[in-house]
Amino acid sequence: MSETETNVQLKATIFSPSELALIAPDLTLGKYLQAGYRPSMRKFDEFKPVIISKGGISRYDKDESVNNSINWSTTALGSSSVKIGGTSTICTISAGIVEDDFEAINDYRMRLDADIIVADEEEEKEILGGDLLATNGAVYPVVQIAKGSTGPPNTEEIELGEKLYEAILHSGLIDRNELKVDVGLQSVDENGEQVILKGEDVGAISKKFSFVLNARIQVFGRTGPLFDQCYASLIKALKDTKLPDVYLNERESSLRTRGGKKNANVNIQSFDLVCDPIKFRELKLRTDRICWSSTFGIVDLETEHETDGDEKMEVTNESILLADLEGDAEDSISKRISVLSNGDGHFTSITIEKGNGERITKRSIQEALRLAELRGNDMVKHL
Repeated sequence: MSETETNVQLKATIFSPSELALIAPDLTLGKYLQAGYRPSMRKFDEFKPVIISKGGISRYDKDESVNNSINWSTTALGSSSVKIGGTSTICTISAGIVEDDFEAINDYRMRLDADIIVADEEEEKEILGGDLLATNGAVYPVVQIAKGSTGPPNTEEIELGEKLYEAILHSGLIDRNELKVDVGLQSVDENGEQVILKGEDVGAISKKFSFVLNARIQVFGRTGPLFDQCYASLIKALKDTKLPDVYLNERESSLRTRGGKKNANVNIQSFDLVCDPIKFRELKLRTDRICWSSTFGIVDLETEHETDGDEKMEVTNESILLADLEGDAEDSISKRISVLSNGDGHFTSITIEKGNGERITKRSIQEALRLAELRGNDMVKHL
């Protein structure tokens, strides 16, 4: 019985840089950094170019083609368009109106069904938002990342919406009183002409109302982490937001008996809440809380080099701070520092993500804060 020998030839597989970045992002990034470059060819502390403008698609934007009239084709109250690098976002602001003392909010059965009945008053405040929601206004964002298919929001989109909500609420950008509705009463005077009554003239209206702001952020051409760009787009749209004048439309109707017979001697009043299609007021933001968001990634790089007069290799560790992450390779960095800076030496939020529990040096944090302040000082005035 004879043995046969078989030769096995191994053929090397060559991946393009973009393919390697998907397969082994940390390996790809390490090779670039050891050569002193980033995959995007930007410097370590260099930011991407930014273009910021009003979206021009909100209701109260003047339409020059129709004698500067309002835009009747939309219900958006504010809009923005932001392009950072190759990624574009469009943000639109809409609003609803709720009654401040809405009964269902404090209804015991509703709270029991939601499993938020607690015995401790301090714990209840913490769960329901406490005094924070009483002093600061909030925005409820929905983020949609264009990916060529339809479906429910994914985890990233949901988390982005939650982070944007928390950032606006805790920064105190919007005063809660700014969202209160100054309700007027549309009535008819003794001459039969329509008039709008406000202030002390509307003593009969005891109910209080507030605006609830919603934001829809659409992302196109995503090239990396999105929070910074979505935050800038949201702030710009809020600065463009205009809230309509609101009044109650008084109507009289005849009261009918249980049998359906009309009782001409008894009239009751009912009210319709109406938003004026033309008159509005601008949403005022706290200017010292208008910030620019900057996210930095930290990469621990090991470098081998020969020691003087010795053949042994010495390994040194170096932490490299990367500004404005871009691409698949940099998007995989788990150690991050996110800073909201107004550019005037004040930070409304500093978030440090340690990744796998790795230590972040004091020098990296200081450098991130310094760059965030410089970036904020340069960009806030463009919002």
